[in-house]
Amino acid sequence: MNCCRIESPIGPLLVYANGEDTALVKIAFGDVPSSGDTPTDTPLLCRAAAQLQQYFDGSRKEFDLPLAPEGTPFQQACWQALCTIPYGRTRSYGEQAKLVGSPKAGRAVGMANNRNPLPIVIPCHRVVGSSGNLVGYAGGLDAKEKLLALEAANSSWTHFGKKEQDHLSKADPALAKVIRSIPSPDYEMIPDLFTALVRNIVGQQISGKALKTVWQRAAESWGEITPENLNALSIEQLCAAGISGRKAEYIKAAAEAVLNKKLDLTALPQMDDDTAIQALCSLKGIGRWTAEMLLMFSLGRRNVLSFGDFGIRQGLCRIHALAEEELTKEKFEEFRRLYSPYGTVASLYLWAAGNSPVWPPPWTGWQE
Repeated sequence: MNCCRIESPIGPLLVYANGEDTALVKIAFGDVPSSGDTPTDTPLLCRAAAQLQQYFDGSRKEFDLPLAPEGTPFQQACWQALCTIPYGRTRSYGEQAKLVGSPKAGRAVGMANNRNPLPIVIPCHRVVGSSGNLVGYAGGLDAKEKLLALEAANSSWTHFGKKEQDHLSKADPALAKVIRSIPSPDYEMIPDLFTALVRNIVGQQISGKALKTVWQRAAESWGEITPENLNALSIEQLCAAGISGRKAEYIKAAAEAVLNKKLDLTALPQMDDDTAIQALCSLKGIGRWTAEMLLMFSLGRRNVLSFGDFGIRQGLCRIHALAEEELTKEKFEEFRRLYSPYGTVASLYLWAAGNSPVWPPPWTGWQE
């Protein structure tokens, strides 16, 4: 195997790629290569080293690297489940066991995590004990604590609890099954309103996976996301991140509107939902969906259920066995009233139900 050494806040790491340089196979704590392995800088190893350094400096939250960890089918399932834990969040061993369809296999899951050959990239550090205590990490608990602290310092998440869950469960038995079956869905907040506005423009009409890729490129090529910086960039420079010319024009228009005080972002938090949506929709290229996403994930509004969001409609259709054409605007308004005043929390669960590869989940007695 080929390997390279990188320095990190948790000590030196050795990153290994297979002989063909097509996939990463191991990350080891320490600085002494295994016997017979070749220290070298292949294209893949250079790419992996760069992404790890970005992770450690807080600018990267997901890795885009080919992986080929060797393990049993159960271990592979456990490692895949680890990759669903969002940056900055944790899961218990029991929750991970549910995700692999073996709710009583918490100890076996722990053993599989211990044999994870690609720590950090496959984030086993995000699994904690049922009480939240830090247990079991190959790099040591000090390293695990540092990794979790790094992620906590660079992320912010939606917050809700039993009150919201109980209200929604009583309002809609079908949604109650989702709430019981899927671990609390995690969606990251973006407190900076201009950053959130630009990100939502970038995310228009593309998948979540594509957005993550393009947004990472934007962060690397545009520099700090401020009205001043983006207004100074040309359309061509904005498009270099992988967005269309039209979206680049929308971003430039948004930057100019903020700089010229045509849109006062500092006034948005004091506006009610409808007034804030109206103010945002006055911008070129900003529609109701974009404004509603800003309300949810920057202003923290609790009662947003967006008819314009395909994922939310898909989730409703899935849990209520509705054909897409049956979910009319009038029917959607019934759900909006049903979930009020916690439409935003309902949206999180509907996204989870619509996107979950294990829905209906095998461990909940879905057929009952």
